Amino acid sequence: GPLKILLMKTNRQKGMRHIQTKEI
Repeated sequence: GPLKILLMKTNRQKGMRHIQTKEI
């Protein structure tokens, strides 16, 4: 359901944030 999609979105944001911090 929509909750799963929301979770995927937050997971993607966390992953992107992790990559950004690694790059810096």
